[in-house]
Amino acid sequence: MELISLKLLPLTLTLKQPFTSNHDQLRQRQLTLVQLIDDAHNQAIGEFEAFDTPTYTAETQPTGRLLLAQQLGPFLKNKKFADPAAFNRLFANIVGQPMALAALEMPVWQLFANRLQLSLADYLAQHAKTQVRSVLPVGISLGVMPWPDLKQQALQAVAQGYQRLKVKVARPADFTKIVALRQLLPQMPLMVDGNSAFGPKDLAALKALDPLNLAMIEQPFATTDFVDHAWLQQRLTTPICLDEPIFTLSDVQTAAHLKSASVINLKPARVGGFTKALAILQYCQQQHLTCWIGGMVESDLGRYYSQNLARLAPFVFPGDVGPATQFFKESLCLQHPQLIQGALDFTAMPRSYRQGPILKPEFQAAFKQQPNLLS
Repeated sequence: MELISLKLLPLTLTLKQPFTSNHDQLRQRQLTLVQLIDDAHNQAIGEFEAFDTPTYTAETQPTGRLLLAQQLGPFLKNKKFADPAAFNRLFANIVGQPMALAALEMPVWQLFANRLQLSLADYLAQHAKTQVRSVLPVGISLGVMPWPDLKQQALQAVAQGYQRLKVKVARPADFTKIVALRQLLPQMPLMVDGNSAFGPKDLAALKALDPLNLAMIEQPFATTDFVDHAWLQQRLTTPICLDEPIFTLSDVQTAAHLKSASVINLKPARVGGFTKALAILQYCQQQHLTCWIGGMVESDLGRYYSQNLARLAPFVFPGDVGPATQFFKESLCLQHPQLIQGALDFTAMPRSYRQGPILKPEFQAAFKQQPNLLS
């Protein structure tokens, strides 16, 4: 395969309401779409999912967009590659920048799937030697908010059939809301996400969550604290999940060796794309680590890629891959799987969906105005 066109389209999407975590409060979401066209004139659109500020990862929209426009994109001119793995090897000398690379790599998988007349999920399953689900159970992530709002949104999520709730927490005082939520919903699979808000000094508060029968506590300590997370897991019965530290297979191996966690939140955009995500999945299966697909407050286009990965049979824990309408007033694509009782139903999607999401006409027109970085 050879790419004959690569274009970037910066966008700003407005959230329906602020989404608050320990890292930031999002009111608008900056994203960069990446359009690829191959030498067989197949088209695929990727999404660069870094945030505006380096509070979640070192990559940001401004820095990554510049890297894509000035280095990674033009580097692909006249380059040929036989499969996604070979595409990854083209960038073997690049240090870091996994989200920028994923914005290129994941649509490349779509292009190869199109050339074989396979859906993206089927093509991923072929490489992972597993099966694809046509109905995908999903969970929902709720930000830091006052108890009345959390209660209302949680009950609304239950009414919509979501099969797992994740609640952001930023300080020990937020745990009182988790206790109240567990009392309100005693049987609901429930987890909390600290986004690095806590430290060893908060051990007593974290231990107080053990009786709540939570599915997991996600990322309580700082991104670099593999050792401290191991120390914490020895003192808790609730499973610990790592998120922000997981960029590479080596990171997962470190977590497994130190016993820093028993659960891994795998975000394909954060680890550099599908090739690396599948390697992490395989390792987690070998080590008996639970592995599930998280969300990045991405658009419905970005969700398309994480949903297709989450459809692989080994991902049994409901991921944060539900409809992006949870967050945004506007969608980018014309086709979406329907949420039916907390699961995405792919059986009714038109055959054209196998070729990838179709952007709304206004975004297709906007791409026509962008320069081709490979010309």
